[in-house]
Amino acid sequence: MSKSFSKALFFVKNKINTNPFVLISILSQVIVLIISIFTWKYLNINDFGILSILEFYSLICVSLFGISSEQLIVRDYFKWSDRVKKYYVGNVLLINWGSSILLFSIIAYLSYSFPVFNIPYNLIFLNLIGALLQSTSLVPFSLIRFRSNVKEYIIYMFISSVFRAIVSYIFVVTLNLGIHGLLIAQVYAGIALLIGNVIYLLPKIKFVISKRIFNEIRKFCFPLIPSALLANFSSVVFRFILGKYSSLEINGYYNIANKLSSPITSLHTALKVTYVPSIVSLDSQNLEENKEKIANLSKKYFNILFLVTLSIVLFLTEVVTFLLPNIDVASVKIISFFIVIIFITTCQLYFNFGIFLSRKTKYQFLPNLFNVLLLFFPGIYLIMKYDTWGIYFEEILRVLVSSVMAYFLSVNFYKLKSNFLYFLIAILLVMLVSQVNLSSFNKNYAYLMVFIKSALFIYTTYLFINKKLI
Repeated sequence: MSKSFSKALFFVKNKINTNPFVLISILSQVIVLIISIFTWKYLNINDFGILSILEFYSLICVSLFGISSEQLIVRDYFKWSDRVKKYYVGNVLLINWGSSILLFSIIAYLSYSFPVFNIPYNLIFLNLIGALLQSTSLVPFSLIRFRSNVKEYIIYMFISSVFRAIVSYIFVVTLNLGIHGLLIAQVYAGIALLIGNVIYLLPKIKFVISKRIFNEIRKFCFPLIPSALLANFSSVVFRFILGKYSSLEINGYYNIANKLSSPITSLHTALKVTYVPSIVSLDSQNLEENKEKIANLSKKYFNILFLVTLSIVLFLTEVVTFLLPNIDVASVKIISFFIVIIFITTCQLYFNFGIFLSRKTKYQFLPNLFNVLLLFFPGIYLIMKYDTWGIYFEEILRVLVSSVMAYFLSVNFYKLKSNFLYFLIAILLVMLVSQVNLSSFNKNYAYLMVFIKSALFIYTTYLFINKKLI
């Protein structure tokens, strides 16, 4: 066995042993993707456009539901003694679920009284109920991340993703209810998730209202709300602009990109299960040497996300043409571009966590504020004047400016070893591959292109494992 192959095998085995959550997430998402592919075939491009606009409302809910109170668990779990954890979690849960129900009622009323899009209200209402039910997992999922219990994570992933995909298949394919069936399935899956959350939380909480705990939530978590609002407001405005000034076809491409990038986002979620507790635990030890460990840990987790994204953009044409046989190469590149933006947005966690560790959450909103400002100008102008190319330039400008600002704030507040050049080169490589897609050549050479792409991916993985690329 060659030295390089042995090293690659050790790399893979090491990741498997230390991150069973990643494997569980990947397996669940593979199952979901397979089921979803058959479900998507029963939806047309306009249905995907409607789903994209419905996510406008979901993003509002994500910004507000729970008012970021679960973040106190994320930050201070290791600092609480076993005696007080139940009281902290109980108070967080009361605030989290209570605020979610209140805000759901307000959003549902406003959506009915002041309709924005020409979409039936029953679809909007079903979508909002699904978002509310999904939000009940904010607190239990935070606990699962820090308890690092594999069995708990398997059950959570099955109910929140695999079971939801199975129910969606039944309603969309078996019952042939189309987009209505998809939204009804989300509600049924959300009810199952709510029941599971209640069963999981009951032995882990005590409902004793504490002013001191509420003050801690207010000081640490409330400053995160403007950041979450601004982050999702920019997405809401972007979806609004697409809905108003772009065709349902463009909205559909954006929604397809979100679906195809689900391995990236789900992997990111799985990585956070071990990444966030690891760096918070290192920080709680208050050792100066741990700052370099945190930086190295960030690089290792980022590498996994990078290689998965690279594999997606390399083989995107084959997947999209299988789902939509009549699609052209230009449309595939649009979808590919959206996936790259999702990747860059996702990987920001690995170079801006210093703001969170330093507890200076009141500055968390600044990168997102610039993100919103750039969307209004020159973003709206570019999108309205140049259409698809305008979206290209606007999205790249926003995500790069906000990422750079978040990085410099992070290293200023919490001195970490700089990995910025490393991240930047990897991001530029993904951007390049996504737009210079080899499958744009003649389809008669499709098998040759798959072989070349596979060789390119294997070689890039080899370079990363042996630290020769960056």
